[in-house]
Amino acid sequence: MPEQSSLDNWISTVDGEPGFFQDVFKAMKMFAEEDKHCILLVDAMAIRKQKIFDKSKNKFIGFCDYGPHILCNDKEQAKEALVFMLNSLNGKWRWPIGYVLQNKTPASVLAQLISTSIRLSVGAGLYVYGLTCDGAKTNLAAMRKLGCIIDGEFESLNPVFQVEGIDKDFYFVPDACHNLKLARNLIADYGVLIDRDGGLIEWRYIVKLQEIQEAIRLKIANKLSRRHIEWGKNKMKVKYAGQVMSLSVADALQYLKDIGRIQRLRSHY
Repeated sequence: MPEQSSLDNWISTVDGEPGFFQDVFKAMKMFAEEDKHCILLVDAMAIRKQKIFDKSKNKFIGFCDYGPHILCNDKEQAKEALVFMLNSLNGKWRWPIGYVLQNKTPASVLAQLISTSIRLSVGAGLYVYGLTCDGAKTNLAAMRKLGCIIDGEFESLNPVFQVEGIDKDFYFVPDACHNLKLARNLIADYGVLIDRDGGLIEWRYIVKLQEIQEAIRLKIANKLSRRHIEWGKNKMKVKYAGQVMSLSVADALQYLKDIGRIQRLRSHY
């Protein structure tokens, strides 16, 4: 890494103020045609709340700021940076295109920011196919504002939305990693879920599977461990959620269920 003084000098020549980076969009216009296909990523990152006096701008910074074109309550200190990034579909590049400093952003404002980011990206000649974000309450509310139907029966869901001024459909793609963790958290927290056919989905069977594997000191072709059962200590690790909700765990449970049936039949006869 360069020295801090070198980084400070470089940053001083770049417009890194909250909002969207016009220099980035200008550079993206130079991409080869096959590299212009991308998807928009939106995510919030926690930052430390603090107020700092910027001598070069002769003002205090650290407050909420949505950029030069959107008003916000700039008297509140920001606790998150909401980052907008484009990721190429061919995996060649991933560029941040802007950010805002926020505390609690209304869904209507977030929808406006998403629309603005897509319009600027399309204006730079990029082919944006949709948006990926996690399942935060504000994110989902913003997608409803944009026209997505994400509530109700599966058959009625519609992930398509439009942006004013662009004759094209865009697709909302929920973050699969985040959804895996939500699914694991839901069944572990509630203990029992009921599916649409009235069947029970119970966390205790996963716990019992791990207890059996510990007792026989053998894993039934899965990666389940004590870490997966005590998931609260590792709740941010996607791989643990994926391994709990995996086909290998389902197969192990089915195997134990089938053995139980055979044993009951033997005892009967």
